[in-house]
Order: sequence, then structure tokens, then C-alpha cells
Amino acid sequence: LMDKDHNSMAIQVLEKLDPDLIANIIDAKQYMPDIMLTINDCINAGEMIGIMVDRVRGTEQSMECTLFNEKTALPAGPWLLAAMLDVPVVACFGLYCGGNKYQIHFESMPLNTVTHRRERNRAISQAIQNYCRRIEYYLSLQPYNWFNFYDFWNDDTLSR
Repeated sequence: LMDKDHNSMAIQVLEKLDPDLIANIIDAKQYMPDIMLTINDCINAGEMIGIMVDRVRGTEQSMECTLFNEKTALPAGPWLLAAMLDVPVVACFGLYCGGNKYQIHFESMPLNTVTHRRERNRAISQAIQNYCRRIEYYLSLQPYNWFNFYDFWNDDTLSR
């Protein structure tokens, strides 16, 4: 799931490398109910859905969390979607090891799928904070290995 317009250069590269892959990308600019139905169909077909959860876009719903002892906000939507569809969340962390070598780590991220909205928000907040702890862990292994140029501590993200 990705915004094809926001990632147009990546889309162009992927089109040249694997045109079939592009056909399987769900465009995040679609109407939200359509996205949810498409995701649900994919899950029912045994497919996996990849969603970036490391940055808040525009007016996207977010939740406050702590990353490296500083308050920031991360998107709540992907976690809410997983809770509503009652599907597992698996995080992927890639560490550059020099040359053409990477270590890729997949971790199951616990998410308590509760039915009451008030409890769901608390469960999602806990899951997001747990994700932040895992980011901190992997960055402690390779502190100069973060290729993310997104400003996590932009004060504007905390106002949502």
C-alpha cells in the first residue's frame, strides 16, 4: 500500500524492474472504504500487505509516542486497520552491513485486538510505543545506519 504519486521515482524504477509488481500495489490515494475492501480481499486470498508506518502524512490520524526520549507522532491508521481486520503485524528492519550486504529482521509486533473503541486506542498506542522501542533497539546496533531523512520531531506532528 503506497501513495503512487508521492513515490513516483520509486514507481518508475519498479516499473522497469518488475511491471507485475506495480500491478499489485494498492494506491493509498483511493477512497478509504475501497482501500479497506481491497486489503481485506488480499488478506482473504492469503496475501501480505506492506504499509510504511514510520511517518505521518498530511492530516493522517496519528498517536503521540516517545522515540529516543523525545515526543513524536506516528501514524495510527495502519495499526487501526490491523486491529479492525484482526490480522498480525510484522515489522521489517533492514540494517546495512557494508558493500552489498544487509541484515533483514522481521518481528511480530503484538497488537491486542479489542472490540471497544476506547480500549482499541489504548492497545494501538501501546503497539506504536513498542514499535518505537524496536526502532531504538536496531538503531543502537547501527546508529549511523538510519537512511530515513524524515523529521520525527517536527512539532507540527504533535498537534494532530
